Amino acid sequence: MLSSLTIDNYALIRHVELKFTEGLTIITGETGSGKSIMLGALGLIKGDRADVKAVGQGGNKTVVEAVFDHVDSALESYFRKEELDWNEDELIVRREIQGNGRSRAFVNDTPVNLTQLGYISSRLIDIHTQHENRLLTDPEYQLHIIDAFAGNDDLKREYRTVFEEALQVRNRLRSLRREYETIREQKKVLEFQYAGLKELDPKHGELPEIERQFELASSADEIKERLIEFVNILGMQDTGVVDQLYHAQSVAEKGNFDRLIRGYVSGISGGGLSEKMESLIAEIRDILVTAEDALEKVDSDTSLMARLSARMQSYYEAIRKYKVSDADELVDIKLDLEDKLGKIGGENDSLGELERKSKELNQELKNVADRLSGSRRKGAEIFAKAVMEVASSMGLPNLRFEVNIESGKFYSTGQDVVEFLCSFNRNQAKGLLDKMASGGELSRLMLAIKSVIAGKVSMPTVIFDEIDTGVSGEIADKMGDTMLGMSDKLQVMSVTHLPQVAAKGRKHFKVYKKDYDNHTETFVDELSVERRIEEIAAMMSGKDVGDAAICNARYLLGID
Repeated sequence: MLSSLTIDNYALIRHVELKFTEGLTIITGETGSGKSIMLGALGLIKGDRADVKAVGQGGNKTVVEAVFDHVDSALESYFRKEELDWNEDELIVRREIQGNGRSRAFVNDTPVNLTQLGYISSRLIDIHTQHENRLLTDPEYQLHIIDAFAGNDDLKREYRTVFEEALQVRNRLRSLRREYETIREQKKVLEFQYAGLKELDPKHGELPEIERQFELASSADEIKERLIEFVNILGMQDTGVVDQLYHAQSVAEKGNFDRLIRGYVSGISGGGLSEKMESLIAEIRDILVTAEDALEKVDSDTSLMARLSARMQSYYEAIRKYKVSDADELVDIKLDLEDKLGKIGGENDSLGELERKSKELNQELKNVADRLSGSRRKGAEIFAKAVMEVASSMGLPNLRFEVNIESGKFYSTGQDVVEFLCSFNRNQAKGLLDKMASGGELSRLMLAIKSVIAGKVSMPTVIFDEIDTGVSGEIADKMGDTMLGMSDKLQVMSVTHLPQVAAKGRKHFKVYKKDYDNHTETFVDELSVERRIEEIAAMMSGKDVGDAAICNARYLLGID
């Protein structure tokens, strides 16, 4: 609970130091006296945005410090996680604002950021303002109330754990499917590219050889014709060169022809002309055999020409298609495509495993969500009856209140959407709160709800800021009783203008301001019994307090 509050140099407050106790604490004061300043200071403790204009006169820094004791042990794990000093007997929260607007926050004298401050303070103190009455119409807030009443913290944590895991797997699965889709598209492109090369089946050095063969085949007829003429010149019977050489050799071999001719021709030695002729004939015959052999090999087959031409054209088209400068590069591209296609393969086991895991987690999520929904529906029914019972005592006897829960998609909070439905008059159909309730009715309904969930939420201190606005008489008295009943379970503070409510408090503080020559200052005093009687009497009768008002005040306070 909040045990003390110190405010220095904030707005109209120079210095205020207040001590609080358990039970119901009352805060009163005339309109404009500065009650909102106190709540603003507490808002700073909760992490609200600092306003430079709120820094007090003289530009000195504003300091607001709140001390809490008997701190809820549920906060300990957060303190350990954030590496903050933990002391369950006392927790000190301090906020400092410099004149230039710079703000610092401390918990147990350890600096914290506003996110940490907000988280910690939200579990120490709850300031209920008129704005929160409208919050009651928010479905998310309504769901929070039902979960608080039903005690669903453990179920919510279990659900959230499964939800986050299922979400991670679902996102991974979606990403993996996109990857495989991209791979499949890539595979189609690669297969299309590979198909042409596979059909071509290029080989290193093949194109130059084909071009050489084609050039030969293209000249086959001309070569053959010349070879025939060449062979005929050399080998024609009787008239060919070979036969003529044989005839010449036989002439040289007759008689003493070689010996006789040496006398006329110099340079003939050895075997003479006959021997030279024999060597010449042998060489010519070799030439003839070579020519005849070439003639046999020359092929003028047109089908071969067609095959060679088609093969060359396939190569040329592939070179243009794959934009390479050399046919041998096609071999390298083909091998590279084969390698890439081999690595792609099909959808591997990881996709199937993720799909199985996602299915299992979705089923587990559904099971936890169903248990959470069941707990909510059961709690909502009991909650609605309790709210109507409490609200009836606060001047809402015809209230019909119902919590409608619809289950659908999975959200981070479960599968449920909550709606508070009500009617405030007899024979009136139930509808949504924001359509059915006036401001005063919302205030009383909110108080009834707070009363019902008191003690079920880890909220040691609740501050009501004029929640009783717009009511009076017996209803005001009942609202005071309701807040008093709540204070048996938690610390309650009420800023009020109603004497019936003010009289219920265990402690009573009065906020007032004084005007000086050069400034105005707000003060907060804890009232003694006598001053409390005077304050409540003034709340009933105004400025002129008579004996009757004093007697009524004493009666409300239970003082003889």
